[in-house]
Amino acid sequence: MAAGVPALLAPQDVKGFTDLFERHIAREAAELLPMAQRLLSDAAPDRIGLAMRLRRNPAQVGPPAPSDSPPTQP
Repeated sequence: MAAGVPALLAPQDVKGFTDLFERHIAREAAELLPMAQRLLSDAAPDRIGLAMRLRRNPAQVGPPAPSDSPPTQP
């Protein structure tokens, strides 16, 4: 699968993965996201999202938005 080649997956493996993923998302929503809202600046989520998109697929990410650009020095 990682090489882009289809693979047969055992139903119990798929079920195990989806169960873990659902727990991961629930914990992220309950703990991580509220903490991030308290601790991060307003621009940080945009920068984090851009970094995640770049990591996953650099060719499909356009130029940075103004809030993603580093501040200019006077």
